[in-house]
Amino acid sequence: MLLDFAVPLARVCGERLAACVQSSELNWRGSRGRCAHVEKLLSVLENRDEVWDLMCQPGQRYKGNRGHQAAAVRIQTCWRRYSARTTYLLQLRPKWAAQIIAMSLLKRAKLGRLKESLQASRLRQLENYRTRAESLAANWKHITSTKRTIIHVPSLGYSQHQRLSHRGFDVLQNTQMGRLCDIRDENVEVIYVSPVCLGEDVLQYYTHLLGLQTAIELGDASAPESNCAKRFTILMPEAMEYFSTRNMCLASLLKYSPRTLKRIKNLIQGKQAYMIGGVTHIDDLAVADELEVPLLGTEPAVAQLYGTKSGGRRIFRSAGVDVPPGKWDIYTLEQLYEGLAQLMTEHMEVQRWLFKIDSEVGGRGTAYCDVSYLKCRPWAQQEFISHGPKQWRTSLPQVK
Repeated sequence: MLLDFAVPLARVCGERLAACVQSSELNWRGSRGRCAHVEKLLSVLENRDEVWDLMCQPGQRYKGNRGHQAAAVRIQTCWRRYSARTTYLLQLRPKWAAQIIAMSLLKRAKLGRLKESLQASRLRQLENYRTRAESLAANWKHITSTKRTIIHVPSLGYSQHQRLSHRGFDVLQNTQMGRLCDIRDENVEVIYVSPVCLGEDVLQYYTHLLGLQTAIELGDASAPESNCAKRFTILMPEAMEYFSTRNMCLASLLKYSPRTLKRIKNLIQGKQAYMIGGVTHIDDLAVADELEVPLLGTEPAVAQLYGTKSGGRRIFRSAGVDVPPGKWDIYTLEQLYEGLAQLMTEHMEVQRWLFKIDSEVGGRGTAYCDVSYLKCRPWAQQEFISHGPKQWRTSLPQVK
């Protein structure tokens, strides 16, 4: 071994060497346990550290006996290993590709089945909603004159972009907490689903406030409070803890809150009940179908169609209601420019024009433009006065 590694000097302890030879056979070139044999061999040396440092130098093995042969063997080994590994990877590539294609097809098939199942579920919920709505409309007079339970879910089913862009979306949904006042009717029990966590002090405040009904009706502040706490229940979906930063509408939170749904079912069991939402969302239908109660509200598709600025103007136009001059269903800048120029030309008396984004709510997405600053405004005003309002309405003066 010392000749193979070109070690110039090694001091061997004869006693150690004899003991080592008697204990086991030493063959440092063996493929199995090579490091262990080298350690045993080096343990008989008195200058073990010096020899070990020299043997650990890169390329030292190829300076001793048969060094060129060892280097050639090592080079051939590395090349053969590289060549075999490359060939193996090339053979595996079609297999990997086939696995990826198969997994993609399986995922696509599962996703397709999931979409079909979801569409069938939503269609079934919509059909159940329509059936229950017809029954609710037919029996409305009877329902409003008897004892009933109203489930208030003040959900704002806006689009995801609108919900995520709102700050304090949960507080915005809770602005409809005045629905608790429905218990003024003695035949009404209210289940209010709150989108925010309410403390005990808030619950006591509303209990005391609603208990003043008798005093208000009699006009006597000393009248005892009415026992209304038994006729309203405030629930908070447990999913609020898990989706606190998602700005999900209340109907979606309630849909993923099985404990709250189970409690509502227990509260309305054997009673006449219906559900009132806010801005209807597809999950409102899912919650109403799970509770098996009718939903007092419009279909989600109708709410989305006529809940926009353009949808509102369509309703007013169909009803023959007078509305201010304007344009709607504008989707490009060219339509905006052409529509604004036409409106400004036809209505010279208007000094300021408002711009409103179709899908925004709560006063957001509103801008205005004052036309008095336009350079052509004085000349156009003179032409309007000279032709008169009636003649100006025709296209000929405007074209000139």
